[in-house]
Amino acid sequence: MIKTARLIYLLIACFVLLLLSSGGSYYIKYISGEIFSGKILLSWCCYSVACFINLYFSYYNAIFRGLDDFVTLSKAMVFSKIAQFCVAVVSLYYGEGILAVSCSYLVSGIVFRLLLIREFNVYRKLIQNKRRNGTQKVIGNFKIIWHNAWRDGVVMISRYFTSQANTIICSLYLGLTETASYALSIQIITIVSSFSTIYYTTNQPALTEATLHRDLERKRLLFARSWIVFFFTFVCLSLGVIIVGFPLLKLFGSKTVINLWIYIGLSVYLFLEANHSLFASYISAGNILPYTFPYLISSIASLALSVIVIKTTTLGIWGLIISPFIIQLVYNNWKWPQYALKDLGISFAKLFRIGLKGIFICSRNNLV
Repeated sequence: MIKTARLIYLLIACFVLLLLSSGGSYYIKYISGEIFSGKILLSWCCYSVACFINLYFSYYNAIFRGLDDFVTLSKAMVFSKIAQFCVAVVSLYYGEGILAVSCSYLVSGIVFRLLLIREFNVYRKLIQNKRRNGTQKVIGNFKIIWHNAWRDGVVMISRYFTSQANTIICSLYLGLTETASYALSIQIITIVSSFSTIYYTTNQPALTEATLHRDLERKRLLFARSWIVFFFTFVCLSLGVIIVGFPLLKLFGSKTVINLWIYIGLSVYLFLEANHSLFASYISAGNILPYTFPYLISSIASLALSVIVIKTTTLGIWGLIISPFIIQLVYNNWKWPQYALKDLGISFAKLFRIGLKGIFICSRNNLV
């Protein structure tokens, strides 16, 4: 299974590297214009390699989640971010600019993977002792897993384009100042969204187990509790950025100014995006992915509508927020929560009550 996963992640990583090195390189050269230089190209190459490494070795993340070893994952993440921060600070101090950011991202990925590989050495020895007929087993597993793996890959790419492609449109049709503000807002809210789903991610193995054993009550409790944590974490962190983050940006003398209302608009849109993605992830625990093609169609429609709006109206950045918001609201935002709640046999109100009760019980008993 691990060898099969490695092969699938390799195919995905190679595909992404091909996109970045071809279309991505052309885009970087176009958008850089007169300031394009060997340093910018080197920075882009460094970033592309970092993306390849991070994607390819992502199967280690899945392995440790499957082993329910989130401590190792968390430690590796912390040390990799410390390494990224140190490399970035030192490189920026010596005037490396954009190259410093790319190199620090590459170092972060390498450190993260090396730490996970070291912890996995015991399991690696077991695998190496069972190499007979390995190729045939990998091919057999690949045929089974690929049926849903490519669909999941389409979903990942669709989600990326839905949330990030508008940054490219912004840089092509709007000024660099607006692009910087929009891109920074997107990155901040994406980080907020990632933090908000950590608790759900830690519960995924237990949720999958409950699904396999058809334990409906446990599924309800696990998912409801995870959703409540996601909801309150997203709201609190988003408000925290406004109350604490914005003043800090001014204190550190950031040249990029974030518009408050645009930030709020993006927060609402990306909250709904993260919300229906959480419900879609629950659905996938049953080894079905009915949302693959709706995600793909929505991402294409969102991208097309964004281009049309930005070219034919004076809405500017608001056009890049409203367009995907409308497309997602038409179907994905309500369809997958409804689908999952029907499977759980509860309403949104009951989901909220079960989640709050589950959190209260955990807090009272000092449980996770």
